[in-house]
Amino acid sequence: MPERQQIDAGMALLAARFIQRLPERQVRLQAGWAEWQANSKATVPAALIRELHALAGAAPLFGHPALGDQCRALEQALQQADTVIEKAAPAITALFAGITALQTEQSPPV
Repeated sequence: MPERQQIDAGMALLAARFIQRLPERQVRLQAGWAEWQANSKATVPAALIRELHALAGAAPLFGHPALGDQCRALEQALQQADTVIEKAAPAITALFAGITALQTEQSPPV
């Protein structure tokens, strides 16, 4: 197999793993969100920021730039000192819906 085809095959495998791991990422995001909702007077959980940051970087690499942009924007918004949970709710809800839709689109036929 030529080198370019090997690289393409490797990237396709990594992209498939990225999609396979989205449910785990979504669980971590939801846990961070739930933690913040439970104590909305507290600062945004660091784990939520970290997961958004990681997803913002990885998503475009594997062909999902819109998801990366969405995560980056939410990460930046949550890092603002005046961000309150009510302002973040629509964005995080849209992110969860987008991740779910992406998993559904990428699922192999049954």
